[in-house]
This record gives sequence, structure tokens and C-alpha cells, in this order.
Amino acid sequence: MNKKRKQHYVPRLYLRGWAVNNQIYTLRDKDIFLTALENVANKRDFYRLNPITKDGLQLIETFLKDIPPAVKEKFKELIDLLSVISNSFHSIKENINLDAVQKEADNLLNDLVENLYAQIEGDAIPYIENLRDGDANFWNNEDVFLDFVTFLCFQYTRTDCMRENALNSMPEKYKSSWGILRILIALSIIGKINYEYEDWTFELLNNRTTLPFITGGQPVINLCQVEGEEVKEMILYYPVSPKYAIIVSKKTETKGLVNRDIIDEQDADWYNKKIKEHSQGLLFSNDENTLLRYSS
Repeated sequence: MNKKRKQHYVPRLYLRGWAVNNQIYTLRDKDIFLTALENVANKRDFYRLNPITKDGLQLIETFLKDIPPAVKEKFKELIDLLSVISNSFHSIKENINLDAVQKEADNLLNDLVENLYAQIEGDAIPYIENLRDGDANFWNNEDVFLDFVTFLCFQYTRTDCMRENALNSMPEKYKSSWGILRILIALSIIGKINYEYEDWTFELLNNRTTLPFITGGQPVINLCQVEGEEVKEMILYYPVSPKYAIIVSKKTETKGLVNRDIIDEQDADWYNKKIKEHSQGLLFSNDENTLLRYSS
């Protein structure tokens, strides 16, 4: 089995919301170009699991303790596997001479997390399609909303932008843990939303202005995150097409599903600027002129 070398940190199924004939307008390093979806938001072997240091393993164990019991139970096999697989398979590669076994171990290290994300994406496809049709009623179904929350939270932590920010803020001795830590952080957020489900608000934003929503290399952002400051609150914003976006937050004044029209272009522009702020110069749109607006 061949390795999956080109690994996307923003799924193509998501970016299709802005694509025309499988191509998308892209702003990267102030250059704007039209390209195929398969050419953007990916890196070679991006999800490959590497050996983890002793300090890194200790950090992982600390995060494991904080994951809610219900989430631990639901994702038990995944958590157990990720806790041991990286170092175990590197040991196999180094100590067993059978070429076939070594190749299989190497493929597994390279593709395991990629395959995990692909499965989560597949489960979320119906909900992404519903949102692009202006329908968010799945949020009211406690039996299915968790599939979408899982997709949303995994997308939040899986990107190159998140990786760079995390590694820049972590002591060197912990950096080897990020490949697994990004999954455990997502699981922690999933657990919090799931446990407090009735206290969370799901807003579907309907953009009725002439300025389309854009997206970027970090498509899920925390609107409360300010660079250099401690994050004390989480309000997740996620555009799903030029016309629709969602906000998932824990509000006291509203709960459950809320539909909100965006009628002022300044509001659409504010959300687009937030995406730009978090996406490290990588933006996507269905419209070249819209990207020109955010190119400086």
C-alpha cells in the first residue's frame, strides 16, 4: 500500500463550498491565483507520527487525565492507540529486519492520522451540505450533533497554522507530542460541548450582503483569541460557503439553534478580517476581487 504523501489540513470537501469547476481562488503570500483544490492547504507527510520524548509523553498523560470520562469511553480505542503507536512502531522499524514489516509500520505512522481525519470528514459531509442549504436543524438532534462537533473541533486543531502557533509557544522538550496532542485537545473541546450541550448556542449566519464570506488556512477560529493574551472563552466561528457561516458559543442570553441574517457589509467584512488574522496569509474565495480586498 502506497503512502498518502500529500496530506490536506483543510479538507477538499470543505473548500468545494468556494470552488468553481473544482478550482478555487487562493491568496498566498499576497499573490492571488486560481488553482485546483488538490493543490492547496496540504503538506507532504503532514500528519506523520514521529518518536515522542519522555517529556512529551508526560505532557500527553497530563492531557489524558483532563479528558471527560464520557469522551474517554467513546474514543477509548483511539486514545489507547495514539498513546503507544508512535514509539512502538519506530521500535519495530529499528529492531526488525523484515522489509515488509518495516514498510507496513512506516506506512501506518504516515497514514494513521490522515485516515482518522478522512473518516471524521466522511461522517460530517451530510451536515456540511445541510449548512450550505441554510439548514442547521441537525443541531437539535442529540443523536447526531456530536458527529458535526467532532468534525468542527478536529478541524480547529489539525491545521498548519495551529501547529506553528503551538510549536512556537511550547518548550522544545514538549514539541514531539504535538502530533497526538492536537487530537487530545480536540477531544477535550468535544467533551466540554457535549457535556454542556443544552447551554451552547449554534448560530447560522445568512450573509445577505454583496461581500462573500471567505475562508482560510485556519477555517475554524476562536473569536475570543487575541495574540499574546490568555484565552478565557471560546466562540468558534466557521464559514461554510460564501453565503453561510456558523458560530458555536456558550451564551447566557440564547441557547440552542439561532438563525441570524448578516445585512451590513461591515459585519461580513469583520468576520473575513478575523479569518485573515488567524490564517497566516492563506485565504480562499469564490471571487478574485474579494481576495484583492484582503491582500494588503
